[in-house]
Amino acid sequence: MLHTAICEDNDIQANLIRIMLEKYNSKCPDTKIVAHCFSNGTDLLESMNAGLSFDLFLLDIRLPDIDGIALAKKIRAKNDKAIIVYVTQYTNYAFDAFRVSAAQYLQKPVREICLFPVLDKVVADLTQIKRSHFMLSTRDGLISIPFSNIVCAELSNRRLHVYLENGETLISKSLQISFSKSIAPLLEDQRFLHIHQAFVVNLAHIIEQRNSSFVTKNDLAIPISRNRYPDAKRKYIAYRK
Repeated sequence: MLHTAICEDNDIQANLIRIMLEKYNSKCPDTKIVAHCFSNGTDLLESMNAGLSFDLFLLDIRLPDIDGIALAKKIRAKNDKAIIVYVTQYTNYAFDAFRVSAAQYLQKPVREICLFPVLDKVVADLTQIKRSHFMLSTRDGLISIPFSNIVCAELSNRRLHVYLENGETLISKSLQISFSKSIAPLLEDQRFLHIHQAFVVNLAHIIEQRNSSFVTKNDLAIPISRNRYPDAKRKYIAYRK
């Protein structure tokens, strides 16, 4: 699913872009694009502060409250992995756009022949990122964490605590979904095991099994629940072979 923010103060232009995204959905049914429209940058940023996260931003340059370049800088401060594409009638901001790492700079009126190839690349890039990175929504914004850096993740006080190889711990915002759903992207990688109601661990970081716990390289003891113990032990042994 590709969550997309359209920031455009012209209702007609915003609707045209939204219709093109719907057509792209029909063309590529495996890619579900969910579009959110904003008429100004303030509303967009407030939605991000409230917990919404976006994979793709389609921004105009001239907005009523902020220019698109300044808006991109604020977006980058919250989500440095976001893909930003400008859709504008102004040609003299292209250099500034690439200074904020914009993926593309499209001129209005944008056409499918120009937008669809951009969406193809965006989908491919995001698919690759999501296969190897875990996206964690924190108070400081959306953080992309390589799977290989994650030792384990713990549910505590409705927040996800992600323990990293370097000893750092990242803490999510309060979860609005279950722990199982929040760690589902990790469990798609065979290195991760859901070994306890509140823990998932990366087999690559385990140095030994000690009684009913796995001990990691940075000396964390991760408990294994009784009902998950046989499966966890079997998979750990198979991984070590």
